[in-house]
Amino acid sequence: MLDRRLILQALAGSVAAGLMPTAVLAAENDVYVIADLLAKPEAADEFRKMLLDFVAMTRKENGCKHYTLLEDPAKAGHFYTFEIWADKAALDAHLNSPAMKAMGPKLKDILATAPVITPLKVLTES
Repeated sequence: MLDRRLILQALAGSVAAGLMPTAVLAAENDVYVIADLLAKPEAADEFRKMLLDFVAMTRKENGCKHYTLLEDPAKAGHFYTFEIWADKAALDAHLNSPAMKAMGPKLKDILATAPVITPLKVLTES
């Protein structure tokens, strides 16, 4: 289950650290994604390393505006990503990237449950 407090803490920390300007959070055409990933207990360390390598590559992809990897401090192996993509085409390219395709087959032995991927959109005042 998505722990919104964890996500909000990460966002606040990113803005406070100057890693994500507040203006980036309000871009109307951006595509936001939160992924909830739970590793099997015996695979948590392996998955953590795999994710750290994956995130480093993903941040270099065209259209990746922001990518944060989070881990629940109360439950090792429970990870979340908070992602901002320039548009749906950038997200689609990421989902079909060589890195994503390479990771896919490895996940069946690592994940305890199916990933929960939640695409979101920014609401703006009219």
